Amino acid sequence: MKKFIHYTLLIFLCATVFAANPKPIQITAHSSSQESSTCGPENVIDGDFLTRWGSGFEDNQWLELIFDRPTIIYGLEIIWERAYAKEFSVSVSLDKKNWKTVYKTKYGHVGLNDIYFPGISTRYLRINAIKRGTEWGNSIYEVIMKLKKGQKSFTYKHWKLELEENFDTFNSDVWEKATHTFDLNMARFNSANVRLTNGTMQLWFTKQKCNDRDFAGGEYRTKKNFSYGKYVVRMKAAKGSGLISSFFTYEDPGTPWHEIDVEILGKDTKHVQFTRWIQPLQPHWNIADLSFDSSKDFHEYSFEWLPDSIQWFVDGSPRFTATDIIPQKPQKIMMNLWAAHWIEWAGKLDMNALPAVAEYDYVKYYKPVTPAKQLAKNKIRVVNDGKRYWFEMNGKKFISRGVNCVLPSDGSKGKKYDILAKYGNDKKKWAASAWKRLKKFGVTTVSGWSDDAVYSIGVPHTRVAWLGGGGKDSLIDVFEVEYANNLFEDARNTIQPRAGEPGLIGWFANNEMPWYGEYGWPNDNSKTLFDRYLALPDTAPGKQRLINFLKNTYSNSIDSFSADWYEPVKKFEDLLPPIRLTPKSLRAKKIKNDWTGVVAERYFALARAAIRKYDPNSLFLGVRFAGNAPRAVIEVCGRYVDVLSLNYYRKDGVISTKFLDNFYALTKKPILITEFSFRAMENASGDANSKGADVTVQTQADRAEGYRKYCTAMAKLPYIIGWDWFQYFDQPPGGRFDGENSNYGIISIDDVVYPELSAAMLDVNSKADELHRLSTHPIPQSFDKESWGELRLVSVRKNKSGKKFQPCEWAVFTKEKCKVNQWGDRESGYSDKITFSSGNMKIDFDTGTGWGGGMDIQPNISPLKSDGSADILGAESIVITAALSKDLSVSLLLNESGAAEVGEQYYGGQDGADGESYGSFQMRGTGTSQKYVFPLKTFQLRNSYGNQRGNNIIDLQSVKQLSLFFPGGQRKGRMEIESIKIIP
Repeated sequence: MKKFIHYTLLIFLCATVFAANPKPIQITAHSSSQESSTCGPENVIDGDFLTRWGSGFEDNQWLELIFDRPTIIYGLEIIWERAYAKEFSVSVSLDKKNWKTVYKTKYGHVGLNDIYFPGISTRYLRINAIKRGTEWGNSIYEVIMKLKKGQKSFTYKHWKLELEENFDTFNSDVWEKATHTFDLNMARFNSANVRLTNGTMQLWFTKQKCNDRDFAGGEYRTKKNFSYGKYVVRMKAAKGSGLISSFFTYEDPGTPWHEIDVEILGKDTKHVQFTRWIQPLQPHWNIADLSFDSSKDFHEYSFEWLPDSIQWFVDGSPRFTATDIIPQKPQKIMMNLWAAHWIEWAGKLDMNALPAVAEYDYVKYYKPVTPAKQLAKNKIRVVNDGKRYWFEMNGKKFISRGVNCVLPSDGSKGKKYDILAKYGNDKKKWAASAWKRLKKFGVTTVSGWSDDAVYSIGVPHTRVAWLGGGGKDSLIDVFEVEYANNLFEDARNTIQPRAGEPGLIGWFANNEMPWYGEYGWPNDNSKTLFDRYLALPDTAPGKQRLINFLKNTYSNSIDSFSADWYEPVKKFEDLLPPIRLTPKSLRAKKIKNDWTGVVAERYFALARAAIRKYDPNSLFLGVRFAGNAPRAVIEVCGRYVDVLSLNYYRKDGVISTKFLDNFYALTKKPILITEFSFRAMENASGDANSKGADVTVQTQADRAEGYRKYCTAMAKLPYIIGWDWFQYFDQPPGGRFDGENSNYGIISIDDVVYPELSAAMLDVNSKADELHRLSTHPIPQSFDKESWGELRLVSVRKNKSGKKFQPCEWAVFTKEKCKVNQWGDRESGYSDKITFSSGNMKIDFDTGTGWGGGMDIQPNISPLKSDGSADILGAESIVITAALSKDLSVSLLLNESGAAEVGEQYYGGQDGADGESYGSFQMRGTGTSQKYVFPLKTFQLRNSYGNQRGNNIIDLQSVKQLSLFFPGGQRKGRMEIESIKIIP
């Protein structure tokens, strides 16, 4: 197995165990259980941070390391996967009979858990995973022994760990317990109120007489001063009005004093204050929303202090950046818990909250390796000024205005854009000319899939790494060791040679990945990632992980499982051979989506580790979601990326702020729009626009207006950090490699600029930074599930007339009266044949290997409206009496009046219907005639057809079609329908 040199990241870390003795120490590993054959305990000492030990999905599991001879150890580093132990202990023994606990915590966390204890001789070391932090088991990538006294952790590319305090013992050489006070403080600090317990430092606030004060607080601080660098704390704040929990740097009182703060007020523990002082100036602070209660659990707060800026982070996410009033004097590292006389700020002291305690898990200080003044030079980073996000380079804030595919030629066959000969085949000359032209359009950034010759100019630019490969299999099987090794090899080949190049903003790990199974957008609900992993052989790591996921989800209850799925399964092991599962409840559909989140967790963890390994100084820009992704995937993505990337085409140029607000609220990360465009039927390249994203307008003036409308709206959103137009030149009229033949270019295939579009670009781009600076749209604080269309029960239009709805037949099944429109994935083998006999409709079909097919059945309810839709207001269910081949599946679709393809500019239907499309759960055939009941309230909005911006109400006053859908990948079958009834 390929080994990796020592490398540490928050989640992944690889190291070699070094021995002081000439003869290497031999270590073996055992465990109480293991999740699968590939997740054995030996993986934690194999030096490969891509392998792991996984336990059974239970509490009270253990991992034991056995040394071949007594060995003195001073601590260890445990690198937990997302499945971590919240409560765990470390015990040692020389004889495996007499054990001593050397470490215990109730606050374990994902990633690196760094543990110190006095040197102790041992042959057996046991990690006792007492209580799980997730619904999964316990999972460790690597355990690294500290075999040298004072051995420290890792070094970033620009930061070297200088101080690391884990609060195991009181180190009086470094720290002191304060006994002073100050005018604003209601308490005096008391050394007895600083307590080190079980690897945490507790600061207490108590009601007690302390010299001249009626209260006692606690303060812990270093004896020496520190300057520029990265300061990190993991803490849990105290709750209670009047109290202040803090982590800060401070120069002893002088004129002027300098100070940098992280402060949490006990009256509002869901916000944090970032403050900087240079007395006699007033303090400058920013208040940031946390989206969690900081008094409930430990979280990491940090800031990077440089001569020209301070950037604060919460759990690794940038939350505020200051570029003025920057302290310059060296300062002590301090933590305290106190109460303020300033009631307007801190609130009146709540006596019922006393005694109160703030807890601290660790403190770290990283000294700049690179001279501090050079750290920010030419580095492009994300900053937050408290109201909006920006990119920043050399102190200048900007939002990115980029263009994709800045290339000298298309690379396709036939008539196409190919301009290199004009420059004597000199790419440098072409690149200089292309960039000069783009700057005239107000462009700031050269974006994905552009030529290295343009990138090499040093202009701001982004790159795509293709980690995990391309196509429908790029997420299968992410749990294999080979998949991880290949991903890292791709990163080494692609990212490492370009790390640190001037102007590089960051890396996209991939583009439009198949989060919906085979595509980056919803298509066939029977080919989701859940279904594709179910189809893997029983030996596949992903299949075994999925079975364990289901066991844990259903608490090992096969009865609970069977309530959600049609397939008769007697035990979970019956799922090991390749199998299809058909959901029969909303919970089952949610479980399918939740599994997508598990896959995403593994992928984004690997991608972040690979990018950080080979280019730790550039941003991780996400994977360019294709318009959307399952909620579970978006949430996971937000935990790993620096910027969220989204390909977001809008045919009418109107953006959905509700949708984008939710995208931000799920992640708390700024958003970069990485593809959008408009194509006009009127164009100079002869493009027919018959293939590609359908953002078709009629004229070049319409394209220009679309750009103005779209980008102006984007610039005004505080979390939008830029946009990338797709693309530099028109596609070939004969089609590029995949057939796309669209007028997406700023220039034609003959290198002629479209004046209307370029003028609109210059107009908006030149105003974009100012529009962004003046934006008044608030940064979203919470996710609005009511406006998010995923797995949400819909409303059904009620009949308010008081007239009771009478049951009726939807259609009469005779050849003359039944109007049917057949459709399907014919290229993948779907076929169907309809015959009518004795008032029944018989459908013989072959679902094929693609997404399947079906048919629209028009209503035959009198009177029909002018567009052929029917009024069934007051209905509650649709009942189909039919015989369907045994074990085959069918869904029922309902289209409102006005329904059309996604992205249409207008969905006007009859009598207020807004063109939405809804789908039911799949029903399974029994081979005999039976009634299939489809309650309308269980239908869900389809995101592959119909209006996506409607009222989310099934407008029964104008229903245009009911449709049968047979998902692909089944087999030949028959459905004989006797009746379709609409009932109250």
